[in-house]
Amino acid sequence: MLHIIVPYRNRERQKKILTETLHKFLTENLNDSFHIYVIEQNEEKDFNKGCILNAGFMEVNKDLPKGDYFCLHDVDVVPKTTEANYNKPPKDCIIHPYGHWHCLSNIIVINPETYLKLNGFSTKFWKWGYEDTEFLIRANYHKIKLMRENFTERFRSKIYKELDKQNHGDMTRKSKELSAQVNKIHFDNSTIHPEQTKKEGLNTTKYTVLEKTEHEFYTNILIRIENENKNYQYMKHVADYHKYLISGMGKRKPFAILSDLKNLFRRN
Repeated sequence: MLHIIVPYRNRERQKKILTETLHKFLTENLNDSFHIYVIEQNEEKDFNKGCILNAGFMEVNKDLPKGDYFCLHDVDVVPKTTEANYNKPPKDCIIHPYGHWHCLSNIIVINPETYLKLNGFSTKFWKWGYEDTEFLIRANYHKIKLMRENFTERFRSKIYKELDKQNHGDMTRKSKELSAQVNKIHFDNSTIHPEQTKKEGLNTTKYTVLEKTEHEFYTNILIRIENENKNYQYMKHVADYHKYLISGMGKRKPFAILSDLKNLFRRN
């Protein structure tokens, strides 16, 4: 059986289109049973896609029969042709049919044993950016094979359709936000020390289920993330670093201060 996990907050139009379209597509094309779970984060904290995916996995993975598998699916993309791939991957493999080459994004199909081996997603990435790039580091570190034989790149695919008008320029703009720069430093630390991913992810995810409701095409699970968001204190350090660069004052070179920032993040 296929279990689809959709991380979600405040995108009602996309949720309606995705659940209806995906349910119809899988009913007509998948030679297996399936269920769609929308994992909704409440409004108390910044969006944390890694925590949401981990929470959804843990909720659904309770006492599953052997042979079941997962698809982690963004809310703003739908299958457009029968070439869309939601099949079960072999052992120690991840199917990545659509997204970006540099990360494991948008749609990935994965066995629960593999997700557990990778310790899920990191919980350190708040707001936009880099949690899916860091997930690729986890896959490479554990020598998981990426199956991209029928891969189509985001914004250029004829097999999948984006529900929102976005482009690479939007990604570039988001990457310049201060919160994304903090996430980039978390990502850089994982690149340098991939062994640290064993200590943080599924095993550090904290959440509370607030409500579970059944709908025609999906189950909605509303959660509150209990993990502490430390990124705001880090954002102040990064902002101070930017001020230093602009001022051009001081005896220390910029790269030395940046190294201090990375060490600070690593300790926390």
